[in-house]
Amino acid sequence: MRESPAPITLTVADHYSLGRAAWRGILVPDAGFEVVAEASCPAGIIRTASGVEQDILLTDLCFHGVHAFEEISRASAHTRVVVISGHEEAEVVREAVRCGVHGYLPKSSSVDELFSALRTVASDDHYLHPSIGCKLASGPTDRTTDRERDVIRLLASGHTIEEAASMLHVSSRTVEGDRAALRSKLGLRTRAELFAYARDSGFLLPGCAAARRRS
Repeated sequence: MRESPAPITLTVADHYSLGRAAWRGILVPDAGFEVVAEASCPAGIIRTASGVEQDILLTDLCFHGVHAFEEISRASAHTRVVVISGHEEAEVVREAVRCGVHGYLPKSSSVDELFSALRTVASDDHYLHPSIGCKLASGPTDRTTDRERDVIRLLASGHTIEEAASMLHVSSRTVEGDRAALRSKLGLRTRAELFAYARDSGFLLPGCAAARRRS
């Protein structure tokens, strides 16, 4: 008798127990999947990634922001990350992939599309949902430069222009120019709008909310 292939093992991460229970109800052995661990906070993801053998981490982008994926990759280089998110902006997806995400789907995806993404990523490949892939292919190239994204993170985290300039090893005038360019490109007029954009795009640094309250 031919043996069935081993199931794809997953850790599911969601703030809410009902969300994690929903994933467990979908990702069953009969479909070729096994949920081996859960996480309810970013710190729990890091602990699980380093302490549990799993093929894939399935999570929501809003759970921790894209830059947490770099830390997850350091904690468990073999774990591949699949994100299902309400954010479909090309810049957000590009940043997520740059930070180590292997699969990206919108929350409007069907169960079959989720299964396809998980199987593709488990086979050591990358997956972008067709609707997101079309946006990346047809949209303009990333409107912001690497340094402009660094400026977004630092200013939205509460740093002054002078502090950001020192951290980036450039002049204050250069940071002011980058800020002006960002306002023009993204239509951001105030620091509150900058913070909201950085938060929604997953660009914020750890502790940024506290930093913003101090500013």
